[in-house]
Amino acid sequence: MDSEKVLQLIQLMSETDISYLKLREGDSTITLKSDGRKSDPAILLRINPESVEKASTSVAAAADEAARVFCSPVTGVFYACASPEDPPFVEVGTPIRPGKPLCIIEAMKMLNEIEADVEGTIAAILVKNGDVVTAGQPLFALN
Repeated sequence: MDSEKVLQLIQLMSETDISYLKLREGDSTITLKSDGRKSDPAILLRINPESVEKASTSVAAAADEAARVFCSPVTGVFYACASPEDPPFVEVGTPIRPGKPLCIIEAMKMLNEIEADVEGTIAAILVKNGDVVTAGQPLFALN
């Protein structure tokens, strides 16, 4: 399922009182959870990258680009680059490999450089520079 469809589902949950959504498509399963309040910024998304494949159902008909997501390991502030004058660590289309820096997350006044643990290509950046992210929140969609 591509990142655009996942973002639409997250948006739907944040605008409604839905607190739990589980979507199965073939071997793929996506589970979204929130506390059920409208505009809840802390929605948890869990995707099993090994089982995510292109789906043939109507929900995934327009969504076969991204197969995996890279999630934040900690809660903090997302930074796309080391300093405001530096270019971002990655952009859409950037190939990544284990150990490549993807972003910085500031947590408890400490800057944590977040590195890739998989190979792939950045398909979408799901958060903006300066956004507060939670542990487990998707940051990047990968091909």
